[in-house]
Amino acid sequence: MSDSETPTGSSGTRFLFIFGCLAVVILLAAFVWQKSVQDSNEDEAADHAQAATLIVEAQADGAGAAELLQQYVASGDETLLPQMQERTDAGVTTLTQALSLAGSDPQDFVGQGSAFVQAAGQIVAMRQSGDIQGASNGLTALAATFTEFITAQDAFAQDQQQLALASHDDAESAQTLASWFAIAASAIAITM
Repeated sequence: MSDSETPTGSSGTRFLFIFGCLAVVILLAAFVWQKSVQDSNEDEAADHAQAATLIVEAQADGAGAAELLQQYVASGDETLLPQMQERTDAGVTTLTQALSLAGSDPQDFVGQGSAFVQAAGQIVAMRQSGDIQGASNGLTALAATFTEFITAQDAFAQDQQQLALASHDDAESAQTLASWFAIAASAIAITM
């Protein structure tokens, strides 16, 4: 090998080494980015799944409060009122948590829920004043709109479950991509 060939070979090797280091750094940065995307998608999936679960819990509390209201209208038993209030409070709290996790309240569930609480209060007031028929009529009217409310919440919970599945799938894709970036970076580093 002549003296003129040595620097070229050395600079070519140096260029490949620098290029390899740069490729490893870029691939590792891409790996870190994809892990971040994966974590974000896993968090979203968990939030949507929890929101769906909380919607179902809120519905159970609402149904329990409605059942207690029916019993109260039929019997006038004042001891049912604190239980009804407890179930109502739990339902409102749980619904609010669910909507917070979901990040939106597209059908104004909080507003509708507040309207149901007010209507239930009016029904209780009618029953307490002795207007059993008025309370019964109010309960019948409330039951119809409450069924629509529950149906809309069911659809919202299903949407949240679908969003959770989609976010989970996105997280898996990001994990796969991150793994390929790590493998590529390792392979380049080994060959250097």
